[in-house]
Amino acid sequence: MATRKPPSRAASAPSTLLVNRAPVLTLWAAVVAERLGFDADEAATLGRAVAGLNAASKARRLGLVSARPGEAAPGARRARAAAADVV
Repeated sequence: MATRKPPSRAASAPSTLLVNRAPVLTLWAAVVAERLGFDADEAATLGRAVAGLNAASKARRLGLVSARPGEAAPGARRARAAAADVV
């Protein structure tokens, strides 16, 4: 019986794994909520809320959205100014 040699590291897939953080954060927050006594549906809702608030916070920090409703995002103002310079 012949044994197969494992593929070389260079021929295999890259060793870096990319993970979307939102589902991981959602699951983590849901598990914490369940351990605090919330039922499964409430815990899932709280998990989604935590992940959504985290995403919104990061978007504000990066300047992708405005901090207040009705106010233009700082990134949008820069993009419009750059587009006006090109014209």
